Amino acid sequence: MNQSIGWAALLTPPLPGAVSIWALRGPGVWRALAPLCQPVHGSDFSPNVLPASTRLARLAMPGDQHGDEVLVVPRFTDPVPHIEIHGHSGPELLRWHSEIWRAAGLQLCSWQAFETWQAPDRLAGESLQALAKTTTRRGANGVLVQQTRVRTAIQQIMTLIRAGESSQAFGLLESMVAGHRVARAWTIPWRVALCGKPNAGKSSLLNALTGSTRAIVSSIPGTTRDVVRGTTAIDGWLVEFSDTAGLRESDDILEQAGMNAGKTVAKQADLVLWLTEDIEQSAITHATDKIVVHTKSDIRPSSLSHAQAVDVSAVSGQGIDALLQLIVDKLAGNANLLAGAVAFSSALEESCQRAILDLSHNRTEEALTEIGTWLSSGPEPMESSFP
Repeated sequence: MNQSIGWAALLTPPLPGAVSIWALRGPGVWRALAPLCQPVHGSDFSPNVLPASTRLARLAMPGDQHGDEVLVVPRFTDPVPHIEIHGHSGPELLRWHSEIWRAAGLQLCSWQAFETWQAPDRLAGESLQALAKTTTRRGANGVLVQQTRVRTAIQQIMTLIRAGESSQAFGLLESMVAGHRVARAWTIPWRVALCGKPNAGKSSLLNALTGSTRAIVSSIPGTTRDVVRGTTAIDGWLVEFSDTAGLRESDDILEQAGMNAGKTVAKQADLVLWLTEDIEQSAITHATDKIVVHTKSDIRPSSLSHAQAVDVSAVSGQGIDALLQLIVDKLAGNANLLAGAVAFSSALEESCQRAILDLSHNRTEEALTEIGTWLSSGPEPMESSFP
C-alpha cells in the first residue's frame, strides 16, 4: 500500500441515524478521492484541484449507481490537503465508507492519532484529546489554560537544561507532576470507594450521590455481590463512586468473591468512604484517604462533628452536600498546584517522569529530547481497523 497517499479517520461516534465526519489528510487524498465523488450540482471534480468551497456529492465505488450523498468540505490545501467528508452514519454504512478509503489507497487510523498528527505539535494534539474527554466547564477551561502554561514551562525547562541549570528544570518538572493528581479529574474521574458492613447504606448513598438508581437497595444482607459504579461531577471535578459488597464473615462463595473485588477496588481508590450506622469515633483516626460516613441520620441521633466524618441520610438528603464538599476538599485539597503548569494528561505526566529520571542520572540530552517532543510534530499515525 502506498503510504504517501494519506490517512482517513472517523471523527464522530459510529451511531445509527446520525451524521458522520471523516477526516482525510495526505498529499494524494484528493487525487484518490475525486474519481469516487460525483457532484450533485455543477461541474465535475478535478483530481488536480481541490474544491474551494463545500460541495454536495454522491460518494460511490466506480460503476456503482447508488452510494451515499455527502458533503465534501475542504479544510486546508497547504502544506498538506485536508478534507472532511460529512455523510450519514450507522455501523454498516461507515464500514462501507472505510472500504472505499482503503480501495482508494488510504490508511485508516483512530481520531486520536489523526488529531495528534495533524496538530501544530504534539502538545496541541494532546490538548485536543483532553478537551474531547472533558464534560464540565471547569475541565475545559483547565485544559485550555494549561495548554498555554505547559508550552511556556516546557520552553523554560529546555532553556534551563541547555544553560546547565538542571536543578531548576528538575524542580519545574516535579511541580508539573505534583499537580497531575488534581488536574486529571478534568478528564478521568477520581475513584471513590464506598465500603462498610452489610446494610450500612452503601447502595442508597451511591444512588443519592449520583442522582440515579444504579444500585439495588435491600435490607437483605449480601445483596451487593459485584462492584456497582456511578460517575458524576462535583463542582466541576469528575468522580466515580463504587458501591462494594458489605464486609462480613460469610461461607457464600459468590459473596466472598464480591467482598474480595470490593477490597481490590478500595486499595486502588483515591478515597474511601467508610459507612457505618454506629458512632465509632475511634475509626476516624489517621487515614488521610478515608472519610467516615455515619449513615441513616434520619432515624438516629447525630454524631459528634469531626473533620474526617459526616452524618448523612440518603432518604432525606441531610448531609449529602456536606459530604460532597468534604470529598472535594480531600481530593482537590492541593488545587493551588494548578496555579502553575501541570501535567494535565497521563501521557504528559509519564513523559515528565521520564525526563526527571534522566536528569537525576545526568542524562541531560535524553531529558531534553524527551520533553522537547511535546513541541515537535506528532508522529505519523499507526494503521488501525475500523472500530
